[in-house]
Amino acid sequence: MSTSGYAYTKHPPARSRRFEAARLAIEQPRTRARGRSALVVNGLSAAYDGPPVLERVSFELHGGELVIILGPNGAGKSTLFKILTGLKHADSGSVSVLDRSIEQARSDGCIAYVPQEEHIDWQFPISVWDVVLTGRYGLLRTEGGIRRFLPARWARRQDRDAVEAALEAVAMLEYRDRPIGALSGGQKKRVFIARALAQEAGLLLLDEPLAGVDQRSEDLIFEVLQSAKEAGRTLLMVTHDLQSAEEHADRLLLLNRTVVAFGTPDTVLTHDNLLQMYHGAGLAGRRTGERVQERSREV
Repeated sequence: MSTSGYAYTKHPPARSRRFEAARLAIEQPRTRARGRSALVVNGLSAAYDGPPVLERVSFELHGGELVIILGPNGAGKSTLFKILTGLKHADSGSVSVLDRSIEQARSDGCIAYVPQEEHIDWQFPISVWDVVLTGRYGLLRTEGGIRRFLPARWARRQDRDAVEAALEAVAMLEYRDRPIGALSGGQKKRVFIARALAQEAGLLLLDEPLAGVDQRSEDLIFEVLQSAKEAGRTLLMVTHDLQSAEEHADRLLLLNRTVVAFGTPDTVLTHDNLLQMYHGAGLAGRRTGERVQERSREV
């Protein structure tokens, strides 16, 4: 592993000062919240054309922690992420990201988003390299000028170095020229995590990054997330994998329309909380259901 803690390379090649500066940039993001609040959600409620999907949801994330959201299908997890990424407006309540509004945080490049696989058109003809390069667009936009309108092949050297460093971080540099649709599920997830790293954002939102990945990809993903935490990034992740959540999260948010429990895994994963979280919504798959029963017997 490299001394940065980001790649699986045992003997990393000698790098130019420019490349090392790019590596440092993705490891020490521009917007972070070490030692202070990174995300504050207060009294958030939202609906579509019916009853509330989210109701009076409140929680706070600190800089440099991994918080994992658990909840059944239909619990409001996707709606929460839509609000945090500015794709949907809440009916009531407030959100602050690094002491900014959602709109300002997006404009400043504070929020990076790793979407679910089904939200992406895998047939679109774009390479792994260019996918990660799109994570740099926000930096170009804030700097202004004509460069943001130029073709990708005219990207700045610092942007190319950042893309290379991010791909190396997730062990995907050798696939740089592959079409994104030609990759396995785990490889695709790693590419979009590289895109988030290249963005140099302080808050990373990860929607089901473990779905459909192999064990090597899962291990590497958590290794990269650990390094991101150590650099001061704040991570909010959705998963149905109760075992991985229990093992890796600093805190867990149990969600079913409203907050059922929020705290460390050992305090929130109780029999009563799990029953309340899944009550009336059905279990999200046999694996989750079996894990809930197993965990309930333990507690």
